[in-house]
Amino acid sequence: MQHDLVVRTPSRRLARAAVVGPALFTLLLALIDASKFAWLRDAGQGVFRHSPMSVNSHGPHGWLMIVNFILFGLSTIALAAIVRQAFPRSRARACAVGSIGALAAGLLLAGFRCDTELFGKKPPTTWNGDLHFLGFGLMLSTQPFIALSFWRLLRRSDAWQEWARAFSVAAAIGIPIYVLFAFTQPSWSWWYAWFGVFQLVPLQALALRLAAPALARHRTVRSAVVATIVLGLGLASVSVALGGTTTLRLVEHETFDHKLSDGESFGGLVYDLNRHKVGHDRITCRASTGCHVTEWLQGGSLFGSFAHGGPRFSVRITGGTGIYAGARGTVTVAATPGTNHYTAHVVLR
Repeated sequence: MQHDLVVRTPSRRLARAAVVGPALFTLLLALIDASKFAWLRDAGQGVFRHSPMSVNSHGPHGWLMIVNFILFGLSTIALAAIVRQAFPRSRARACAVGSIGALAAGLLLAGFRCDTELFGKKPPTTWNGDLHFLGFGLMLSTQPFIALSFWRLLRRSDAWQEWARAFSVAAAIGIPIYVLFAFTQPSWSWWYAWFGVFQLVPLQALALRLAAPALARHRTVRSAVVATIVLGLGLASVSVALGGTTTLRLVEHETFDHKLSDGESFGGLVYDLNRHKVGHDRITCRASTGCHVTEWLQGGSLFGSFAHGGPRFSVRITGGTGIYAGARGTVTVAATPGTNHYTAHVVLR
């Protein structure tokens, strides 16, 4: 047995960042899910049936989920730095630091907004969706490597035997769960339980254990707890005030064109960029009132208006129903004969 594993005290700033990270992520995620409960339900993403972490980057307060991923990624970098400071140099330490760093990279990549196609378990269709999907894969796959690395690092130390056993159990359970998730892609919300039990809880416990000497004073611990709560509630309040933005990239193929006494009515089927049908639309243009658009999409409808068309023009979003209730924003239309390309920036509150 190794009796002389020297654990050095990390800097206080790194200790605070590492301790606050998992707790702040959990607090913000709970606030986001609660505030978007109705929106998630209308989008077919119930909190108790799915794990809408990625989907939370869309709709009301969507930017807050992006900030949440980034803050947790930065705090995870702080934890990797603490591990590097605390433990003596070894291959096991290098593996532990590397696996935690990979998790941090995954969290930062998850900050790129996922595609709306992922709502229906379809693959990403844009570069930001690909990066988000890569980040999600890192978040999922690093847990077994983190657990195995710390088991190797701590297993020869008498003082860390209980921690080593806990990490061995986490690795033994986490690996089959990871394989099961990778091959079955379940839609129900046990992903939340898995991520909480095998990622958030161990990271929080490890951060507290390593940061304890640097945060030994009661006032320092209290300030860290207060900072977590204040920062979480503050970000949530700002998010509620600012709302969120969703970007939709759609392609419409016209299927009808009817002449009216004072204008025309036309429309067709609407697809995403991966050629999956997501709805249909109708545009009615009259000389006296201009043009009005209705887009019937998954989860709700969007309404808009514009004065006149052309090869490229903008539509003002005036409202919506379902997950788009109260929507505002603009749609840029690139028109060609029989086909229209839409880029919609939808602001939701």
